[in-house]
Amino acid sequence: AGRKVGHATVRSADHATLDRQVKRVEALIKP
Repeated sequence: AGRKVGHATVRSADHATLDRQVKRVEALIKP
């Protein structure tokens, strides 16, 4: 929440998709 991913402004339509991708990346990074 309140994370900057590449672009400072993110359309809310893309927000759910970005959130899913971020969680997937975090799952790979964190054991």
